[in-house]
Amino acid sequence: MNIIVASRDEGLRRSLARLLDSPSNHVQTTSRSSELIQWVQDGNFDVEWVLDGNFDVVIVDDDLAGMGGVETLPLLKQIRPKLPIIMLSSDTSIEVGRRIAEVGGFYHFVKPVDLSDLMHVVRAGGSGRGDVAYDAPVQGGG
Repeated sequence: MNIIVASRDEGLRRSLARLLDSPSNHVQTTSRSSELIQWVQDGNFDVEWVLDGNFDVVIVDDDLAGMGGVETLPLLKQIRPKLPIIMLSSDTSIEVGRRIAEVGGFYHFVKPVDLSDLMHVVRAGGSGRGDVAYDAPVQGGG
């Protein structure tokens, strides 16, 4: 599975990249919304699987350089409507969760994120099933 992790928080990017990287997963990270949008739009960077548009899941933190993740989400969904985008946010408001759901976010986690829950949701998104809640209730998001 090919995964993009987007967050301004370098520690979070590194932790998620270490967690998700495996022989069957490839992870690319960025801190900037503009770079993320460019990658989703036309794969303009040096990783071959993104050049082919062949990525399975995007994890977007609301804390991005440039536009925040919640503002970036609608642009990403316009470019790739079926792309599973998992949102991370410190905002616990119902409005943010509702906005993410209305735009088509695959899942919304409120930080701090339980990593085993995140892995479950990433696998569900990468499989194309979209049945996260059915497989197992996920705490801290959604």
